[in-house]
Amino acid sequence: MRILLAYFLRWIFRFNFFKPKFFGVYHRIIVPLNLFKNVQITVKFNDVQLKLFLDDWIQANIFFLRTYESAELKAMSHFLKSDSVVIDIGGNIGLFSLFSAKTIQKEGKIISFEPFSVNFERFQENIALNSFSTIVLEKQAVGDSVGSIRLYYDFSEGNLGMVSTKKIDNATSEEVPVNTIDNYLKTKPLTKIDFIKIDVEGHELSVLNGMVDTIKQYHPTILLEVLDNDENAMKVLDFMQKMQYQKSYINDDGTLSAIETNSKRKNYIFTYNNELK
Repeated sequence: MRILLAYFLRWIFRFNFFKPKFFGVYHRIIVPLNLFKNVQITVKFNDVQLKLFLDDWIQANIFFLRTYESAELKAMSHFLKSDSVVIDIGGNIGLFSLFSAKTIQKEGKIISFEPFSVNFERFQENIALNSFSTIVLEKQAVGDSVGSIRLYYDFSEGNLGMVSTKKIDNATSEEVPVNTIDNYLKTKPLTKIDFIKIDVEGHELSVLNGMVDTIKQYHPTILLEVLDNDENAMKVLDFMQKMQYQKSYINDDGTLSAIETNSKRKNYIFTYNNELK
């Protein structure tokens, strides 16, 4: 019955009149009533199969609205070829890696890092669903040092994209290995890196500091979130400028612009420009 209700709502939210109401319906009705707790549905999204858990905010967006960071995915697609090598840092359930795998063939590779067990296992399932052989999934966090860190997640949040290193009372916690990209590539070297996507909920600077040598050697294009209210935001932008990278805004249609066209979007494309000082 709940699956039938889910598909009915999915049909309702296909209409532009109802789409803006999804946020309110989800947080005021669906979540309080636990309508879709533990409900799992497999759908095709952007030509890949995804097993979705509808009690998770990101996965609910994909199912009910049939979209999630679509502009970012389109922007990324402009930089992918059949032999591209991509690093996905903060893989979650694998959306960006799976999307990339449609284009990248056996001569290319996608290395994805997802440290939190729940996300990692769901990511594995989605790889298997699509029989992709180009994705190498690593259960590691990425930062500026080698060691281990403890992750925290409050399942009442209903958003597995919010896994954090900040201690949360009464939350599920898990100790995971942490590595730097520079160190990882010492033991698993690559001949090239074309694109890096980073989504690590405020730890972007730490990740970047751990891949200085990698950036200098490969000059990959980087998709990076920079939050206005993040105290490290200016440090991140300064870092990218010092590395001779130019920031581009992502338009709603996935094209790039030198000026901002959507103030709500905090993901940017950074490209190497050796003329920048």
